[in-house]
Amino acid sequence: DLERLNSQKSSFLKQQSMRSEWKLAKIAAVVIVVYVLSWAPYACVTLIAWAG
Repeated sequence: DLERLNSQKSSFLKQQSMRSEWKLAKIAAVVIVVYVLSWAPYACVTLIAWAG
């Protein structure tokens, strides 16, 4: 019975860890997208000016 309880606890901790990793991955993706979108106008203007 104790072994089953430990197994359930381990499974729960793995599930929580996986959720945390997915949440972190989503946050990182949002940060990257916002960064790229923020700098895109500047990059476009600079490239147009450079091209002449």
